[in-house]
Amino acid sequence: IPYLMITGWFDVKFMRYMLPITPFLILYGSRMLWWLFEIIKSLQPNRRWLQALPIALVLLFTAHYSFSFMNVYAGLHPVNGVSEWLENNADWGDKVVQEHWEEGIPNVVWLDMHERAELYNDENTRKFDQLASLISDADYFVLLSNRLYATIPRLPERYPVTTTFYEKMFSGELGFELVHAE
Repeated sequence: IPYLMITGWFDVKFMRYMLPITPFLILYGSRMLWWLFEIIKSLQPNRRWLQALPIALVLLFTAHYSFSFMNVYAGLHPVNGVSEWLENNADWGDKVVQEHWEEGIPNVVWLDMHERAELYNDENTRKFDQLASLISDADYFVLLSNRLYATIPRLPERYPVTTTFYEKMFSGELGFELVHAE
């Protein structure tokens, strides 16, 4: 219970942090289902379908979650799609920059893909100089997910320049245009 209370208090709850208490949650959930079954059985002894309703609902939602989760991984991973697009469309020696905090793009032999824009770092002149240098030399700027561009602009007081960077990036003012999306 103390672990659940401490971990449950976090603003962001990653499932990996809940793994130590998962067996207990399963046991408590199973016991609660059994109590519901017994209560319904005592109140409505002649309606067997009603007694199975809580279990059927849990099975229905479990199956729905399972299929939804599997569907996330059913298609081509965006990283592979980006790599394939670059391989088919980029020219020899093109420089590809991507955001940090993301997976790396599988290398395409003739591209320079080792540069990462460190946009989550604190705002200082070193960050701005590095970002200006990266985008001025880049042929492609890859956004693999919305992890950074969806969160950084929500903190304009902490990331005023990076927020402006994303606004200008998406408006096309930085010279980049959307060429591929999945």
